[in-house]
Amino acid sequence: MTDILGSDPAFPFGSDGSYHQGMSFRDWSAVHIAAGLVAYSGTLGLAFGPGEIAKRAYEVTDAMLAERERQP
Repeated sequence: MTDILGSDPAFPFGSDGSYHQGMSFRDWSAVHIAAGLVAYSGTLGLAFGPGEIAKRAYEVTDAMLAERERQP
């Protein structure tokens, strides 16, 4: 795996087979993590603001990408 920063596009091909840059895999992953943080925010006395959600989403994404690079 050479894409440690997740800069390769998440969905590089359209339904017609055409290539497009699209969203990076890193951004795509962070969006999903952010959605989970938003859903969890406000429960159990925890509340995250937008900046904290964005920061944490990319921290988790970067950790996942780094772990993926360590896999054989």
